[in-house]
Amino acid sequence: MTRARHRMEVVASCHGGSLADSPNESVQYLKRYLEYAENGPAVLARDVLPSDAEPDSPFEEAVLAVLRSWGHRVQPQVGVAGYRIDMGLRHPGMPGACALGIECDGAMYHSSKAARDRDRLREQVLSGPGWRLYRIWGTDWYRDRAAAELRLREAVEHAIAQGPLLTPEAEATAGAREEAADTAPRVEVAYERVPVEAVTEREWSTPYRTSTVLVTLRHELHTAEARPALRQALRQIVGAEGPIHEDLMVQRAREAWGVGRAGARIRDNVRGVAEGLVRGGDLAKSGDFYDLPGRDGDLRARYVSAGEAARKIVHIAPEERYLALYELAAECPGMTQDELIKQVSEFFGWKRTSRDIRERLEADIAELCRRRKLDGGPERVNALR
Repeated sequence: MTRARHRMEVVASCHGGSLADSPNESVQYLKRYLEYAENGPAVLARDVLPSDAEPDSPFEEAVLAVLRSWGHRVQPQVGVAGYRIDMGLRHPGMPGACALGIECDGAMYHSSKAARDRDRLREQVLSGPGWRLYRIWGTDWYRDRAAAELRLREAVEHAIAQGPLLTPEAEATAGAREEAADTAPRVEVAYERVPVEAVTEREWSTPYRTSTVLVTLRHELHTAEARPALRQALRQIVGAEGPIHEDLMVQRAREAWGVGRAGARIRDNVRGVAEGLVRGGDLAKSGDFYDLPGRDGDLRARYVSAGEAARKIVHIAPEERYLALYELAAECPGMTQDELIKQVSEFFGWKRTSRDIRERLEADIAELCRRRKLDGGPERVNALR
């Protein structure tokens, strides 16, 4: 996906035709995208077919066997715009590109309603995107097999010598580019950076928003008289920000009381009230984190909101970090561990990945691998469904 409106430049270390056919759907999409960038819109008409497609008739099987016995790679049933070419001969120099389309007068030939549809329309559609076609007639093949094979071999050698298939539009575009490169003066292009919203809404994520608690008739926060108001405040704080680390919970409480810093007596009082709420079933506690009971199923990973300060990694609950790691790995399979850590760091709003962040996230990835939620190592990480 791209937000480019007028132009997009693709820099690649290989051509689309250099990528062999693969049962991996992602590889097929990458191959066709590179072919589109190089050859233009005509590529879009081609169908994506499974690499294990089979011939339609015994005649096609016989031709396929001969071609393969000569050492060629052949893909049965390649197609474009709803039509099929019986087999595509791969170019030896570019295993993902065809050198020649071979037609046999088999099942597809006999299924056409009229000779005009079969010969004129089909030839037009298939030749339009740049196919070079060679037709083998069944009568010739069975009456004089040796001569038919000789003509086929000559057609194949000629097609390979011509190079991989290239659409007419691409040939014109390539010629124009070469001519422009030779004659056009070099022009410096002025680029403008346009800020975009980096965070995308996802079902598993939500912005992190701090709670605002108003307390009236405030007793000093460290006293026993403040506990009734403190109980109500902690329910609101945890309800809005849970799972919340104990340090942040204490900070929100002192901010509600207008206290500049929290000493030992304030911390002990807040912790004691929170523990009482846990015993009473109003709050739940896991390690240093407090939350509302039964909210595990609604857990979302929370990214930093605009204008908010990013939370420290120790203030983010482990299950929240696990969720972000898993979902980001699922969005982009095959990332390296370093790339995944970078994505998570950007998600939580950390401008740099410190040693503490890296070590903790590496431990989180190891834990998810142990739980069979992630698979892989430093070179590749995949989410397991």
